Amino acid sequence: MPPLSRPDGRHRCVGKFERGRKSDDTIHSMDAVKVSITRFLGYDPQPGIVEFELIDASGRIHTFIAKTAIIIDDRGPEEHLKVYPYTIPVACTILGRRVDESSREVVKVTTEYPWTVISTEDQTEFEVFSDQLTSLPDAPDLATSSP
Repeated sequence: MPPLSRPDGRHRCVGKFERGRKSDDTIHSMDAVKVSITRFLGYDPQPGIVEFELIDASGRIHTFIAKTAIIIDDRGPEEHLKVYPYTIPVACTILGRRVDESSREVVKVTTEYPWTVISTEDQTEFEVFSDQLTSLPDAPDLATSSP
């Protein structure tokens, strides 16, 4: 299994993103790309590690390894670890859009922001089809949230 930290000291994945509301109680959403958990790798380090995949617009499979705390929702890890593959959203930032030769919208995203999710090949930018995008509700606006 690849190490969770990179040679430059940055982590491949960091702690769970805290969803919530800004002080004005405005609900914000965050862009996310759908990925598939493919297997549970173990409980060390806690709370556990999973492998998941993103298939880009060209059909290439990108593999990620992350702590379950990054990607598990309120149902808890036990529910997610029962059946594979399991589709989940991972937060991303949209960098651009284009239309391909078959008139499908292709969206360039980065998974580096806001959660620092980096593939096992150290990639963070991917082109995906627009139907692979979703949103995470009740997310704070990172540009205006105070620490």
